[in-house]
Amino acid sequence: MEPIDPRLLAQTILYFLLFVCGFVISIPLGVSQIQFDNSCLLYARFKDGVLQKVSSSNNCNFPLYMSVVGCILYGLAIGSYYVYALLPSRRSQTTGANMWVLPFVLTNAVMALTSFIAACMISVGFKKFCNGLLENHAFYTHCADAEGSDWYNVKTGRHFHPGHYYRMMNISQIACWIAFLLWVAQLALGFLRFFRNRKLQPQGTQSAPPAISAIS
Repeated sequence: MEPIDPRLLAQTILYFLLFVCGFVISIPLGVSQIQFDNSCLLYARFKDGVLQKVSSSNNCNFPLYMSVVGCILYGLAIGSYYVYALLPSRRSQTTGANMWVLPFVLTNAVMALTSFIAACMISVGFKKFCNGLLENHAFYTHCADAEGSDWYNVKTGRHFHPGHYYRMMNISQIACWIAFLLWVAQLALGFLRFFRNRKLQPQGTQSAPPAISAIS
């Protein structure tokens, strides 16, 4: 029996790590949005430390949907398929060479770009939130100082407690950057497999019909 294809194994692990990252991004982001009076705190506007206007919900929804669709659903589906692909790879080393690669390298490139945009939105949006909160404020010296305060939403006219928004947003922010790095690693492995498959073409590897069609 042949050893497991190391590239297939590495990509399988990366997909399941992305699956986990999807939860670490989406859950804190969703909870902070609910606790912040069902509003997005990213890019919120302040005047003298007082909340004037919350931002569009799209600023939170884009990273949220990226993590759910791109990391959780896509990562679980393709990771599970790769587990299935690892089984025949132990019987024949040509299995990995016969798998479709390039179309899904492009998909992973899109996901890497999307996760980068989402990470930037969270990082820049939360930095702007903290800067606006602390600007010209007499009592707050750190962004987390206002977590226990009573807030007022000008848009809805309601008072609310924002919860642990600082911790939540930092968790989502870090996890989103990790997801971006994982997508970059996934993309690099996909390119390595693509060029390896091209080198195997003169040996007749590509002349035979694919033994399995797996997503990279």
